Amino acid sequence: MEENKNEYKITLNKIILHIKTILIHKYWVAKYCFKCDLIWRGIVHDLSKFSITEFIPNVKYVEQGISPVEVQLKLFGYAPGFIHHKGHNDHHFPYWSTGFSEGCYIVRFPLDPAIECICDIIGASRAYNGKNWTPKILLDYWTEKIKYKEAIHPDTRDFIDTVFTGLYDIWNYTETGGVSHLLNIYTCHSYNDIFNHNTLSKVYDDIIRKNERNMKIKLSDILSNNSIH
Repeated sequence: MEENKNEYKITLNKIILHIKTILIHKYWVAKYCFKCDLIWRGIVHDLSKFSITEFIPNVKYVEQGISPVEVQLKLFGYAPGFIHHKGHNDHHFPYWSTGFSEGCYIVRFPLDPAIECICDIIGASRAYNGKNWTPKILLDYWTEKIKYKEAIHPDTRDFIDTVFTGLYDIWNYTETGGVSHLLNIYTCHSYNDIFNHNTLSKVYDDIIRKNERNMKIKLSDILSNNSIH
């Protein structure tokens, strides 16, 4: 994929589209963060997207329904604005990497950044799918594009997977007659039951306690496990 200089010029329409997409995304993230009592995180989420470092390269490659980061990755193999973004926002997976001189380790998310990460993925999914969005679209996106594609600490991955599976099960409950893990163990009968800080804290604590994994795991071990899937 080669860059077309005329196609990727900054225009007023692109600026409006990019700002609109960011604000829609922030609306959904804030909505879910507020439900989880993460008020400040919901307010300041992704404000770095309005910095010159992130805004200029991203608005240049913005397209309807497609993340400008994805466009840049196809064109160049990297996205300059996202390199800045993921290093300044602790709800992103690359933020929690360390020990590069030792081969790189992936650190388990603390609870609040992990919850914001969940809200962020939902917010992105809703912003780009609009009225067509469903928990199935969210779960499919997570499963196919992120779950074993990103370097994520397995406890954090299991936590996110549990929440998204629970959302899908509640949405699909009337058709399948099934009972989700969250419903069965944590009595989550609705979305509001899931988006509760105390409930999510218990889910995450149980995953960490059950698996007894180290707080940081070598990147090579995570990538080896990802390749199996």
